[in-house]
Amino acid sequence: MEVVHADRAADAAAYAARTQKSEETVAALELIIPKLGSLTSHSAAQALVELAKIGKSNPIAAFMEVASTINPELLATVIEKM
Repeated sequence: MEVVHADRAADAAAYAARTQKSEETVAALELIIPKLGSLTSHSAAQALVELAKIGKSNPIAAFMEVASTINPELLATVIEKM
């Protein structure tokens, strides 16, 4: 029975951690998304260079790389649906 309780506690802790991480991701996107509308190809390139300095596992850099290649109207539609 103690094993079940320990498993439940571990599951609850893992869920809480995932929920917190999701909330932090949404908060970061809420800061980033408004700035994406003003990106030009030059400013996007500069941003990608700066983000690349952080490291290869940078999710913001990956998001920026994809977002900077999307048509602005499509990006606005995606942002609106978020």
